[in-house]
Amino acid sequence: VQCCRNGHLICSLCITRTHICPTCRAPMTLQSGQRCVSHSANRLVDLLPHPCTNRDSGCEVEELLGKLTQHEQDCPYRLVRCPIGYCTDNIPMASLSEHVSAYPHFLTTHAYPTTNILTFSRY
Repeated sequence: VQCCRNGHLICSLCITRTHICPTCRAPMTLQSGQRCVSHSANRLVDLLPHPCTNRDSGCEVEELLGKLTQHEQDCPYRLVRCPIGYCTDNIPMASLSEHVSAYPHFLTTHAYPTTNILTFSRY
């Protein structure tokens, strides 16, 4: 979280829109070294739960930033590219099986119990 030379906080989105502090009107240009980072505010942000970046795809997980990074790598709602060569769709991992089994793919999946290999065949 960035702040002006007087310690007033400003979010990362607003800092891109202005060159002066909205509270005290102090200049906030990179060239003059007028920006600072509020380490106290950063620590407070780290203590708040954050939603998974895949919430628009259906994930309801909220975690602290440290745990959230690991969750997002394995999130069942993370977007993946369709494994069918001609399809360029990005879909949530949780919907992949439904996606490849639907039109226009018409794929069926077969799991071989002895090898645990998943294969795709066209029918």
